[in-house]
Amino acid sequence: MTRVDGRGLFFDALAVVVFVAIGRMQHDGDGAFPPDEVLRTLWPFLGGLLIAVVVLTISATTYSRVAAGGAVALLTALCGLALRYASGQGIAVSFAIVTLIVLGVLMIGWRLIVNTVSRA
Repeated sequence: MTRVDGRGLFFDALAVVVFVAIGRMQHDGDGAFPPDEVLRTLWPFLGGLLIAVVVLTISATTYSRVAAGGAVALLTALCGLALRYASGQGIAVSFAIVTLIVLGVLMIGWRLIVNTVSRA
């Protein structure tokens, strides 16, 4: 088993929060963020991230590597969508596609930035 980089976990959790915030801004056009709606949208994807962390930890994958970012994003998105569906929130195909793309860009993106900066 491998240890999870706390900084990496922070950035992945931040990616999930940013994803939810952007989505809520798109659907709550008045700019208000009702806490109950934000938490209702957020918890499945934080749960998905937790599952991704456990799977990567058990598989001894180096958490902050770029390749791990793809796995974290995919697991977070799929598990988050499954939890969302199981809780009765429903999922549209377009939402699932956007979820995979946005979480992929954010979770792989921060890893690419960190790797580029650390090489410089």
